[in-house]
Amino acid sequence: MKQALLTLGFVASLALAAPAPKRVPGTFFAPVVQTGVRDATEDKPQSKVWYAAGRWWAWLPAAEGGGRVWRRIGPGQWQPERHLDYLLGTLPGRADVWTGGGQVVAALMEGRRLAVASLRWHDGCGRYEPDVAPRQWEAASPVETVTLDRDADGTFWVAYPVAAKKGRQVVARRLPRSLRWPPGGPIVLADGIGGDEICGFAAFGRAVGVMWSDQKRQSLFFRRHVLTGPDVAWQPVETVAAGNQTADDHINFCVPPTGQGVKLLAVTKTSLDKVGEPIFSLRVLDTADRWRSVGFGTLTKDRDLTRPIVLWSSDRPVCAYTCRSPYRKPRRGSPPPYSVIETHAFGPDGFAPAGEPRVLIRAKAEINNVTGPKAHPPGIPAVVLASDADGGVYEGVIEPPAEPEGRR
Repeated sequence: MKQALLTLGFVASLALAAPAPKRVPGTFFAPVVQTGVRDATEDKPQSKVWYAAGRWWAWLPAAEGGGRVWRRIGPGQWQPERHLDYLLGTLPGRADVWTGGGQVVAALMEGRRLAVASLRWHDGCGRYEPDVAPRQWEAASPVETVTLDRDADGTFWVAYPVAAKKGRQVVARRLPRSLRWPPGGPIVLADGIGGDEICGFAAFGRAVGVMWSDQKRQSLFFRRHVLTGPDVAWQPVETVAAGNQTADDHINFCVPPTGQGVKLLAVTKTSLDKVGEPIFSLRVLDTADRWRSVGFGTLTKDRDLTRPIVLWSSDRPVCAYTCRSPYRKPRRGSPPPYSVIETHAFGPDGFAPAGEPRVLIRAKAEINNVTGPKAHPPGIPAVVLASDADGGVYEGVIEPPAEPEGRR
């Protein structure tokens, strides 16, 4: 737990680069971005960070309304892409981002409003420009989160939970490949789940899938759609895990590269809030279509863990999450509430937890809601962000794990 990172705060209205990053006295760090929006990096399944054109980028909500794209120009240094403010200011501000082939597509939410927006990289001007006109629609009720991915045929899908007569529903919608028309009709994958439940969407191989929590049934469920079938033809519900308080409304996906012996990874928080028990579980879908769970992140009297995400780093998964003290007045030597973002690596074979967790971000503010990329190039350190209640956003860098001596 000794890794320290360079960070820097600067006012969101500045369009120029900030000066060299400075450390706050002691071991604490300042925000690298000031959004003016509380908890700017929520919500749990969403990925707001991506790597493209040799830079890291982030799509965050703005205090003026809507969203704003930020470009990382150096460690702890981010600048806003002001030329996009007029467009993004008219759209919902909470984003889940996919990128590939010079394109960035975001699923956006705010209350009942949902939208999909697309940006395209232009080499000539060295920046993103609007691609096709954004598409907006309204859900039947306020939406807690929305996630997006593109399938192997180049079609985008979104999934989100929405209130219904008998609890929440899990809804998926297919988007036209060109993104020039509104999404297809809602496909209800689950009904009657609790009002606190969420879902996440991921594309893998020749299929797409949605996972959702069901705390009443102490279960995590999953449904998949094979691309050769009609849009509404989804396979029966799969039970990822059941019993022993295994479910909570924290879900985040990672799709490993091909050849890793696994199709899909998800990290979830459990409701097993007991000292000495693992609070997180890595859910692994292997090539034989079997789910298994790998517990990690032991709860102690001084360490309460929450809101995990999972990334693929080099040849293994890495998780990042919030570590807080359960005490109102922390004991000596324990972190203040929501003060630390940690990372935990897994072994390349079997995905057993490997080594001790390391500190990514330490701040005097109560920070939470770590967010990272859906994917990033091999060998590139991954940038993750977390936020506080005053609009500050903090930066952490996950270095690729070192290879053992015998594998170099």
